[in-house]
Amino acid sequence: MALENDQAPGGFEHNGNLILLDGQGHVRSFCDGTDPTSVDRFILDIETLKGEKNL
Repeated sequence: MALENDQAPGGFEHNGNLILLDGQGHVRSFCDGTDPTSVDRFILDIETLKGEKNL
């Protein structure tokens, strides 16, 4: 996730968090991108969302 920060190089501050949004902009999942177990679960959540209709 990137947040605007005038004090950070390039004007943005990044962390390892990832957020999965559906087609309506609802948060469906999130994870710590630095934790392999969290990333594995996040990938499964992506696959689940891809399989749903009316994204």
